[in-house]
Amino acid sequence: MAVAFIEITVDPVVVSLGGYALRWYGVFLALGVLVGLGVAFREARRRSLGDEAVNAAAFWGLLAGLVAARLFHVADYPEYYRLNPQLILALHQGGMSLLGGLLVGGGVAALVCRRRGLPLPAALDAAAAGLAFGIGVGRLGSLINGDAAGNPSTLPWAVIYRHPDSLAYQLDLPVHPYPAYEILLSLGILGLMVAAGPRLRRPGAAFGFWAVLFGLGRFGLTFTRPEPAVLFNVRQSQALSVVLVVIGLTVLWQSVRRPAAGGAAAEPVAPVTGYGP
Repeated sequence: MAVAFIEITVDPVVVSLGGYALRWYGVFLALGVLVGLGVAFREARRRSLGDEAVNAAAFWGLLAGLVAARLFHVADYPEYYRLNPQLILALHQGGMSLLGGLLVGGGVAALVCRRRGLPLPAALDAAAAGLAFGIGVGRLGSLINGDAAGNPSTLPWAVIYRHPDSLAYQLDLPVHPYPAYEILLSLGILGLMVAAGPRLRRPGAAFGFWAVLFGLGRFGLTFTRPEPAVLFNVRQSQALSVVLVVIGLTVLWQSVRRPAAGGAAAEPVAPVTGYGP
């Protein structure tokens, strides 16, 4: 019996004006950024973090993250962009390294937090929920665009790109819906964070929890998409996933050494200097 695969026939181009094509990829990327920032700002206010410092960290982190995401992607496909240098800046068409952007953008944001006197663990926790929401929304654009199509698949939920403007590497071929996997991963982690709520009160615990799970999930999902190996048969996204997991474990380890947020402080104990007066 023939398997009925999921067909994606949506035109990935929203509108074309003067040779410029606005794709759903760009629309959902912008929406993902806005939703992620909105959630992160709300969490930052809930943690009484200064608005000015948070805005500065978000601005410079986002700017650095977008640039790094594109550069990491270009570095993954050097021959293609050597032959098509005019497409290096075509961000609206797709092609961003999410993990590269997260690591570089997050590093820049962390430096700004340090310079502005923001407590880094609390700032990271505020960003965690925003990242989960933002990634989930942003990947919808890739699902329509076809730029992140997975490996060929015969699973019943495999997708087939039909539209000629799709950026899928081959039309009419059933492939893993990789962006959908990443959306489910983000939503699943978000659900676990909500369920674990009280257990993630220690500063840094929420971010560490997200980083470990997302890094592990991305490492595994990489096997479902075609990516070139960069060193010792390891793909770039897998190497970056390991870095994210290590960062998450480090933040978690540091968080268990801090008192839980809102917890009562221990009563001071006078040092014992002798056995009696």
